Amino acid sequence: MDTGDNYKGLIVEKRTSAIDMPTLIARYRDTARFLEACRQCPLYGRQWCCPPFKPSALQEIEHYQTAILTGITATPREQPQTLGSLETLMQPLVDDFNTNLIVQERTTGGMALGFTGRCRQCGDTPCARLDGLPCRHPEAVRPSMESYGFDLVAIARDIFGIEMEWGSNGMAPSAVTLIGAVLHRANR
Repeated sequence: MDTGDNYKGLIVEKRTSAIDMPTLIARYRDTARFLEACRQCPLYGRQWCCPPFKPSALQEIEHYQTAILTGITATPREQPQTLGSLETLMQPLVDDFNTNLIVQERTTGGMALGFTGRCRQCGDTPCARLDGLPCRHPEAVRPSMESYGFDLVAIARDIFGIEMEWGSNGMAPSAVTLIGAVLHRANR
């Protein structure tokens, strides 16, 4: 992922860090807390990248040994006024971030987590999950870290030294942080 001028209107900084999975799970995972937050979202159970997941899927990550975390902070060159305009500005970066995680997953044999926002793979067609069908794009869709119970605010702060910002009342924050990981079965 290029963090230079490929994202018109954004100043982008990328950080990576490796952490062993037992530490990541012990310090930064609170499944009950974050799944309860997910239940409040209108997308809960409506997209394949969102919970609820089978208990075996949530336990699967405990078999990995290492996580390579990626943190991206994007600061607009000119501050957008609304969350909607910021989302439009951020979308190419978010798409590249998600694609990069899958490329890392494929090249290393790991498992990607970290997709942000709603799934956009089916465009305007509703997710197949609503009809009880499998994902139409399993090659391109992965769950977010928070949907697996990880505290991204604490990860951003403790591992990357980033204080995450949030918009309020429809107004955009001054910067956006994306956090993702590729999990590996062997130490890397």
